[in-house]
Order: sequence, then structure tokens, then C-alpha cells
Amino acid sequence: MKGLIVYVSTGNGFKSPAVAVSKELEARGHVAPCLDFFREIGSDFWHDVLTRSWIVMLDKPFLFRLIFPVTNSLLALPIKLLLRLTTRRKVFAYLDRVKPDFIFSTHFGTTAALDGLVKAYERHSGRPLPFFAYNSDVILSHVAYVAKNTTRYFVSTDRGIRAMTAQGMDPALLTKSEFPLDPKYIKTFRSIREERETLGLKDMFTVLVSMGGEGVGDLSFLEAIAASGAPVQLVVICGRNKALLARLEAMKAARPDFELAPRGFMTNMQDYLYACDISAGKAGLNTVFESIAMKRPFLVLMAMANEIHAARFVEEEGYGFWAKNVRAAADFTVRAASDPSVLAPTRSRLETPPCAFGTAGIADSVEAALAEVHPAETARAAGART
Repeated sequence: MKGLIVYVSTGNGFKSPAVAVSKELEARGHVAPCLDFFREIGSDFWHDVLTRSWIVMLDKPFLFRLIFPVTNSLLALPIKLLLRLTTRRKVFAYLDRVKPDFIFSTHFGTTAALDGLVKAYERHSGRPLPFFAYNSDVILSHVAYVAKNTTRYFVSTDRGIRAMTAQGMDPALLTKSEFPLDPKYIKTFRSIREERETLGLKDMFTVLVSMGGEGVGDLSFLEAIAASGAPVQLVVICGRNKALLARLEAMKAARPDFELAPRGFMTNMQDYLYACDISAGKAGLNTVFESIAMKRPFLVLMAMANEIHAARFVEEEGYGFWAKNVRAAADFTVRAASDPSVLAPTRSRLETPPCAFGTAGIADSVEAALAEVHPAETARAAGART
């Protein structure tokens, strides 16, 4: 069957689960392209509003601290209404042309828009269009996530389900699922020493510092580790920020004794996570949960307004450490590098993750719902696979 797996490119936290679900469904024989939805339908205005505001708030976190609680209220409702009114024509035209059998959304923007349009489109087209959504914030909710016309709404944790229910989401529509992890994370690795060698790294205590797809963050933590002289290798993922990568390469050239390994945008984060002792960076839910899936302690270096929940979660649940300042982060890292017992409780806690990881359960649930709505098409597809 044909589905649309939709997101908005405001960080890998929304794209990564979309990619994971798309891969699983396509492996089962469905056509399920992963689409940056507002760009795909030609709604440049909303694509630009969402992506540019996200970049501004990454650069000016204080703005996000001001805006997040304001939008997480009834004030979000007129914005959702405006979104639906201004995209309706393009959404209908696109769906008329593509004729999908279902839609799966992993971004609050696409979920908010489609939740108000799918039922109207069903009346327009005369055929059912199952609409699935996933809460990419995993452990928390926002008014924008509440969607009452979904066929099923997937949430990876009990905490996330409670948060959504508290904001008015119908619990009957919620389905507890795995955290949608890309299949590339589920592989057989060689020894850590061998994987480090393949990645061009030294076999020593290693911290993986992720600065996100856009490469956002200051270098104060790196400077503090360099000043400490501790035997720590820092692998810094700069994303698409070429200026930051050049700056780090210059830092490495100027300090040959500092074990710094700058990297640009990487598609094999699973290998770098496996090769590290600590995963560190901005407390994006996707980064945090990928680290937990790989059983690597997470060191929070920065938390935006919506990520404070994730930072607290990491520390309160024992999956890592929330450094309130650079000195605390550096001191923790230096102690962990010199004393294995520092990370022992966290490593033990990581043996009991907060959720399952994968996509098989999500795909099973989607297929079960499709079988109820499109029984003939589902039967033909099942017959073709066998």
C-alpha cells in the first residue's frame, strides 16, 4: 500500500523517526516515502516559518524560553486553525494527485495541519484516509501535539502518554510503541578498539560531543577539557556547520597534544556512539534516546526550553548527568576518565531502558489498522509478500 511519512526539517529529532518508520514499512513492501511535507506540497510560507524560526531559536535560546510556554497554551489553537486554513487547498491538491492510502506524521506542525484536514479530505475524496502520528518529544507533550482525528497516535513512554492525556488527548487513540530507531543502530559491532580504529580514533576514553545537524553550541566545554590536560579524546560532530568544523580543525592544529577529532555531518552516528564512553551535547530527545539505545551515558551540556524536561529525565532516571555549567561538565568528564566507578551506576541503569527500540511494533499496528479500513488492498498486499 502507499503511504506518506511526513515531517518538517526542524532538526533530526523529527526526521529520524520518520526515516525509521519509512524504512520498516518499505521493507514490508509498502511504498512509504519520507517527505518534508510543507516543502513537498509547495507551502513555502509554512516551511520557512517553521524552519527559520527553529534556526533563530537555536541561535537565541532565550527566545525559545520566552515563546515555548506562551505557545503551549490555548494561544496555540488559533495558530493551528490558521495553519489548516492556509494549507487546505495545497494539501487537497497534493493528496488528489498522489492518492495515498495512509499518512504517518512525526512533526507537530504536520500533525496539527493534517488533524484538521484529513476528515474533510475523506469527505472530499469519498474514500478513507487513515492518519497516524508519533510524538517525537517522547516524554512530554505540547498543545500542538493534541490531535483528535488520528487513527492511532504512537508514544514511546508512559510518561509521554500521561503528558498528552493531561493536555486533553483522548487516551483511546494513544498506543504505546517503541522508540522508532533506524535499523542501522541494530547491528553487530566489533570490539570498541576495532571500531575506533576504523573511525580514525585512538583507543582511549572518548566523549562524543554532538552539536546537531546545524552544528550549534559554543566551545567552552572543549576548552575546559583541553585546559585540564586529562587523557580524554573529544569527537565533535559539527553537522553542516562548515565554519565550526574549520574552527575546530584550526584548534586541533594549534594544540597537537589535545585529542580532538572534529567531524562534519555524519550518517553513521551509530558507529560513533558505540565507540564512545560518554555521549554529550544538547538534550534533544532523539539524541538522548539514541544514546540510551546504545547504552551510553548522556552528559547534558545544553538544554533549550522544551529540552529541560529531557535534561531532568536523564539525571532523575539515572541515564546520565546534567551539567549546570561548563566547569561541572568538565570536572565530571575528568573524574569519569580517571575512575571507572564514576560511570558504573549509570551503565548499570542503562541495562533497563525506559522503552523498547525499533519499528516492528509500529508497523504491525499500522498494518492492523489498514486491514480494517482497506481490507481488500491489505489482503492483496499480504498475498504479494507471500
